Amino acid sequence: MKSKVKNQDQDPMMDEDNTWIDPELIREGQEFVRRNHFAVNLAHISALLYGFSFKPLTTVLLRTGGFGLGDATQSMIRHVDTGIHIKKWYESDMFGDMSEGYKDVQFVRKLHVHALRKSERTPVVLHDDVPNKSEKLAIIDALKKDLDDCVDTSDAPTDLFTYHPKVFMNQYDMLMTQFGFISLIFLFPRTLGIRENKGIAGFLHLWAVLGKMLGIEDRFNLALNPNRELCLKLFYKLGMASMKDMDITILHLQQTYIDAISPLFKFITLKSVFYSGLLCREALPNFKGRHMYPLLSWRDKIFVYLTMITSFLIYHFDFARVIANNVYRYINDRNEENVLEKQNKSIKKKEMKKMAPAEFLKRIWNMFLPAITLIMQRTK
Repeated sequence: MKSKVKNQDQDPMMDEDNTWIDPELIREGQEFVRRNHFAVNLAHISALLYGFSFKPLTTVLLRTGGFGLGDATQSMIRHVDTGIHIKKWYESDMFGDMSEGYKDVQFVRKLHVHALRKSERTPVVLHDDVPNKSEKLAIIDALKKDLDDCVDTSDAPTDLFTYHPKVFMNQYDMLMTQFGFISLIFLFPRTLGIRENKGIAGFLHLWAVLGKMLGIEDRFNLALNPNRELCLKLFYKLGMASMKDMDITILHLQQTYIDAISPLFKFITLKSVFYSGLLCREALPNFKGRHMYPLLSWRDKIFVYLTMITSFLIYHFDFARVIANNVYRYINDRNEENVLEKQNKSIKKKEMKKMAPAEFLKRIWNMFLPAITLIMQRTK
């Protein structure tokens, strides 16, 4: 389990038996995502936020600058970039060397190789001096106390909760990344407003194929043979135990991400996301929130209740699910356009700064030349 993702520069689809891959199940999984667009994206955002508490994965972000610690703009750019890749996987053909989905997965695999090499030579920098530190420490303390009241993690493998793993991006890290994408949908669909079971099988198969394409060996591929008992064990003994082990660096990273995605969700705050997520009765039936609730502001409580109402409506009423899907898709698409437009402007500014003075003056002259020519013609 501690070995790196083997054959980093080789396509894993070419070196093992692929007879288990079912194109029809993949299409069912993609259709499931289309029907439950809002719920699936909510699950991914929630899993990413909670996944920051898993230190072996977070250390790669800290070493490579992923999700821009303390920089909400950089975090939003990374969020949008990740969303564009995942959208291609969910909506494109995944077969054939020239298919859009296949090529994009291979591109992301190369990004992982680059991140691995960079993280191996870059020291991890933890952040203790952060804005609103006393408030963040209060959140961490309340969260740990509330989780201690409802989840026993005394036998959790705490030796895995480290910023200094012996091997970066090994099979275990890849498995836990895959677990983040599938776990909430597989284990707690009702909380997300998902009421269909057939489509989940296709969704899991889609992620089994994606996991293989990204380098997870079949024997470690969680989605290939989904086991509810195993996934629940991972959720409690690794997921919830990591939440108890959070520090100020992780919370600051989570806060940066919340600041980044705030244009997508009105009233969203870090405390409200924590509280509404832990209210999941499927996952934590004994959660009381006695320590976290007093920290919630009126804005936090509005988001908590909006989340509960939305999940209830999209679970029971098809029209609510369709509205939620379309509203989220519209807001997300507009946000992507704005971020990409800002990126393009930033790139152009950098190009202008690097430009030689003579080339810069030439471009300025060419910009104004048509207007100057027109004025001269009219004055003749």
